[in-house]
Amino acid sequence: MQTTFPTTYHTPRRIRRTPLDFAAIFMGLLLLTLVVSVAFWQFWYANRIFGGVSVAGIPVGGMTRSNALRLL
Repeated sequence: MQTTFPTTYHTPRRIRRTPLDFAAIFMGLLLLTLVVSVAFWQFWYANRIFGGVSVAGIPVGGMTRSNALRLL
C-alpha cells in the first residue's frame, strides 16, 4: 500500500522591492549602456582618424588612413 501525503497549497510570497534593488537595477543598466557605447565608439573609429585631427593644417579627422595619405 502506498502512502499519500496531503498536498498543501500556499500562495507565493510577493517579492518586495527596496530602493536598493532599484538602485542596483539602474546601475546595471547604466553600466550596460556605457559598455555598449564604448563598443560602438571603437567599432565606428576602427579604421578612422579621430575628429579634429589635422596634419600640416590639413584636416584629416574622420578619414580613413588611406584617404588621409592620399590627401597629404
